[in-house]
Amino acid sequence: LIQSSVRCYCVRQHPVRGFEMLPVRLQQPDDSLGGALMMNLPALVMHRIDAWSPLAPPRGSGGRTVEADEAEEADEEAVSDAAA
Repeated sequence: LIQSSVRCYCVRQHPVRGFEMLPVRLQQPDDSLGGALMMNLPALVMHRIDAWSPLAPPRGSGGRTVEADEAEEADEEAVSDAAA
């Protein structure tokens, strides 16, 4: 074994395009550097789920995630309660 690397993909079904295979960006090992692994050591492969991740929850109104909309509503309620 000379070199090992890791790549991750998300396979999902789109209602119009059918099945699509989307690359998943890796935070560790950094896939922009090739995602190299040392096979003689235990390895942790990490992907951060953010707004650009194919694993992110469905978007709510205005192109934002449902969680972001709920958090903003909770903040607005807290401000209105404090003002009252």
